[in-house]
Amino acid sequence: HTTQLVAQLAGVDDRDAALKLKGSEVAIPRDSLPKPDDGSFYWSDLVGLAVVNGRGEALGEVKELFTNGAQDVITVTATYAFANAAPALSAIYTHTDTTTVASTSSAGLQLVKSVDKATALPNEVLTYTITYTNTGTSPITTVVISDSTPAFTVYVGASAGCPGLITRTTCTVTAEPANNAIGSVNWTITGNVAAGASSTVQYQVRVQP
Repeated sequence: HTTQLVAQLAGVDDRDAALKLKGSEVAIPRDSLPKPDDGSFYWSDLVGLAVVNGRGEALGEVKELFTNGAQDVITVTATYAFANAAPALSAIYTHTDTTTVASTSSAGLQLVKSVDKATALPNEVLTYTITYTNTGTSPITTVVISDSTPAFTVYVGASAGCPGLITRTTCTVTAEPANNAIGSVNWTITGNVAAGASSTVQYQVRVQP
């Protein structure tokens, strides 16, 4: 029936009985599910798994998976603890990124974030670089990248460019905190990011005294 599953539950024999169950969750025992094919997984098997990049660096863990009606979405949560700070810092901050999952045969966006210093003293400036790459086989249109100033830093500035991308593609900083403030930084890349194309955006922060 169109793209939706139609089923009848035992003891639910008419419309009125079915309406009473509206909003209820439908579930089956896990051992009733067929074994997935090689390379395939049930969503529930992915929750709690560690997420690493191509260099083996830990990025966080899978928090949840859901569908918004148009795409399947994975939420990855990472917890950051600060070590070797003077004075000692005991706070733990959690940042959640939501990644939209595309078909392997269509467009897919890869983001890699790096910083120019492994350690920094108060009042030193850190430069963060976010490299975005279309790893799919189809163009991606109108990409929006968002990040936030890390804990114990204040905003200095941001830049955006389109090196490596096709012409008629523009990259602009569309939202940013005030100087010496904290908050979110957004970049908007308009036009098409072609399959295989890659470029970067950057922002700088200053470590608070």
